[in-house]
Amino acid sequence: MELGRIDEGGRLIQVPNALVLRNLTELENADAVLADTLAMDVDFIVPELTMATRNPAMSHLIPLHEAARQHALDGAASKAKAVAARFAA
Repeated sequence: MELGRIDEGGRLIQVPNALVLRNLTELENADAVLADTLAMDVDFIVPELTMATRNPAMSHLIPLHEAARQHALDGAASKAKAVAARFAA
C-alpha cells in the first residue's frame, strides 16, 4: 500500500486512489462530509520519521521509521476492516 511519495523537490506525488488534503479547509470539509453523510469519525494515522530513508543524517533512525510505518499500516488496515464491517452489517 502506498499513499504517496515525496519527489526530490519535497513535493508530494499522489498515487491513484490516495486522499491528500492540502489545507485545513479541505480537512474540515472532509470531516463534515464523513460525519454528516456517513456518521463516521476522522482518524489520523501518522507514521513518524518519514524522512529517515531520504536524509543521510537520519539513517540511524531508519529502523524506528520502519516500525512506525508498519504500525501506521496496521492501524490503517484495522480501521478499514472496522469500517467495512460496519457498512456490511
